[in-house]
Parts: sequence; structure tokens; C-alpha cells
Amino acid sequence: MYAVYEIQKLNSVGNQVKQIQISLPKWTSFELIEVDGIFGSATKRSVQVFQEEMGLYADGIVGKDTGLALGVWASVEEGFDASHHNTILWDTVPMNIKFAYLKATEGVTYADSTFRQNADIAKGIGLDVGAYHFTKFANSPYLEASNFLNETFGLDISQLFLDLEYRQSELNTSAIAEWVMEFCKTISGVHSETQIGIYTSKNYLKEMKLQSFTDLNSFNLWAADWKEQPFVYPWNEWHAWQYTSTAKVDWAEGNLDLNLRAVKDSNNRMAKKAL
Repeated sequence: MYAVYEIQKLNSVGNQVKQIQISLPKWTSFELIEVDGIFGSATKRSVQVFQEEMGLYADGIVGKDTGLALGVWASVEEGFDASHHNTILWDTVPMNIKFAYLKATEGVTYADSTFRQNADIAKGIGLDVGAYHFTKFANSPYLEASNFLNETFGLDISQLFLDLEYRQSELNTSAIAEWVMEFCKTISGVHSETQIGIYTSKNYLKEMKLQSFTDLNSFNLWAADWKEQPFVYPWNEWHAWQYTSTAKVDWAEGNLDLNLRAVKDSNNRMAKKAL
């Protein structure tokens, strides 16, 4: 299911409009609303009928109130991810940036040289901090999890992710899936109050034939898609979305990965743990 996180109105186009068209009840229109991602006059009329029935201002515009009533709205916040390859000018990070996901470890011995310092600085300027571990599946998932846990120990980190994108592994599909589950369950067992997730993409899961392993969706999805809002089966929703890897911002040197994240809100379907 795609999220609606921006105001959608007449002449809007894209996946957010598609989700609105899918979610509008059949009784809102005498004609079949085509799910084409184009917010035309028929979609507007259907939205207005829905708004009237729900006691909302019937302007035919889907904002937060109408989106929540339809069950598709996701309040989002902006953030970025980084490793030692990036130089962040921390003193100039703008107020609209709310979180940073930082590379902590790789394999069984490697720790990113900038991780702990950057995590402290990011926390100090008020950012929510997450950490991720990159794997090549070359070692036991328990040993790699130990490296990750050791490096993140004692830090105020709200989310921990496994970076799932390495394509040259000699493991077969089932073995990779088992490796991922054992790693994530090990982390979860130690950090029962911390959100655990997987960074990946629909292309990766398709290439590695991992789409049928539905247990993966017991962990949050941090999805990479640089063209459009991600839909990554077996997940129904994304927790965070890396929407570009080539951003140019005045508070970092070179290219930077930028992300959106669903905000925790009791009224926000996308923000709930069942991602």
C-alpha cells in the first residue's frame, strides 16, 4: 500500500493518487474510478462525496483529514543516512531534518570510523539516531550481530537496521533468508524496546528471490527507491524511504542519501509497528 503524505488535488499525478483511487469506497461514484494515478474530475467528485458523508469540508482535496478518514495518510519527517564516506557539516544541518541513520559496522570486526562521534553529535543537535550494519553473509549472523551490538552499546539509538543489498553471496536464497532472520532476531532479543528493521529494495528482493519469505515483514522496512514511492513485497507499508542517493545540500559535502520516515502518531496508520 502506498502512503499519501502530500496534499493531492485536481491534476495531481502519481502513486499517491493511485492509493486514493484504490481506497475510495465504491459508493462514492456511480462510475468505476480508473486507478490510473491521475487526479481528474471523476476522482475529485468521488472525493467530495466521501467528504460529505464523513462530515468533512467537501472541497475535493485530499489532505491530512481526508487522508486519515480514508486510512491512507502518513505524516512524514525528513532525514538522511551517512557513513565515513560522507562529510556532514553538523553545525549547519537545518531544523527540518529530524533523523540520521548512520553506518555502524560491517562483518565481524569492522566499525565505521565516524560512527560513534557522528552519533553523539547528531544526538546533541536534537536528531533521532538510527544505526545500520552492512553484511556480505560471509560470517555467522550471530558473530556479525555481536559486532553490531558491541559498537552500538551504550548509545541512545532508536532504530537498528540490517543493510540487505549485497548480491555476490555464495549462499542460496533460503540460506540468505535464514541468515537475515537470525541476525534480526538476535538484535531484537537484546534490544526488545528498539525498533529493528531491514534496509533493502524491491529490485534486490526480486533478484535474490526473497519475496516469498514473508517472515521478513516482521521487521520494519527501510526501502530504497530513487524513482518512485516504494512498494516492496512482502511488506505492505514502508517505515522509511530512501528516495535519493545524489542529493546536493549545503550542509554536507558531495552526494547525500535523503530519506522520509513515517512519524509515530496514534492516528497515523503508517507509523504503527505492524509494518
